[in-house]
Amino acid sequence: MRYLMCIAMGVPIWYSVGLLITLSPELAVAFHVSDWSLPKAFILFQVGICAGDLGTGLLSQWLHTRRRVILGGMALAILATAWYFGAFSAGRGSYPACLIMGLGCGYLSVFATATAEHFGTNLRVLVTATVTNFMRGSVTLLLPLQAWLAGGAGFGKPLALMLTGLLVWSIALFSALRLPETYGTDMDRTE
Repeated sequence: MRYLMCIAMGVPIWYSVGLLITLSPELAVAFHVSDWSLPKAFILFQVGICAGDLGTGLLSQWLHTRRRVILGGMALAILATAWYFGAFSAGRGSYPACLIMGLGCGYLSVFATATAEHFGTNLRVLVTATVTNFMRGSVTLLLPLQAWLAGGAGFGKPLALMLTGLLVWSIALFSALRLPETYGTDMDRTE
């Protein structure tokens, strides 16, 4: 369960970039936003995630916690996602929301560190490498899910993306709250 919960904590990062940013031109069409630029949205998200990676790493050392920093990053990304959808539904889109979403998703570095700290030395490398790969690979499940919600279930693209996000973020928050704090734990142990 620890392994699955570690994967679940990282899936929203790939939901954000793999669905929300990548499919933003489709949202722009659905909400009649005529001047939307995918490259600009993607660059701003990546600048945000780079700054967030650095910032959350430093913050977790300063505050002596991984869990609270991960939850803070998640909260920031969720607020930015709400802003992102709100701006599109208002017919204007928001590049700053892409930047802030990336900043929130910058909990990636602390997430990877916490994942390594959850497991003993005999599993640490295997778990850390595969968790990040499985969270990236989650996009291959999220895309068909949102496509089915949009078409098969008849919700349309914007609502399908929102529902997919609600599912992904709920599971991630549940997992982050259930996993114990790892800052300062003894790393010299085996499973």
